[in-house]
Amino acid sequence: MDADRPLRETLVTEGRALRKMTLATPAEAAGARLDLFIAEAAGVSRKEVKRALDGGRVFVDGATERRASRLLSGGDGVVATLAAVPPAPALPAILHRDR
Repeated sequence: MDADRPLRETLVTEGRALRKMTLATPAEAAGARLDLFIAEAAGVSRKEVKRALDGGRVFVDGATERRASRLLSGGDGVVATLAAVPPAPALPAILHRDR
């Protein structure tokens, strides 16, 4: 797996679209907080990461992690199942343009 490109897998559970992300912690991210690392890598808010942590949907090296403040080590494997980011709304079509 390329550490720069997280593995993404979309799941649907109980009517909610979820996405599973598998991340490898690069050496330069050693010492980073878990919630900040996931939020930045996944492009979601820390609040969404906190929901995943509270729901037991975040694993570090195979063990469930619930602490947002956990400091990562280089090479830690992180798997998080987060709410899927909704697609951006389409821009409305221009119906009339004044000259």
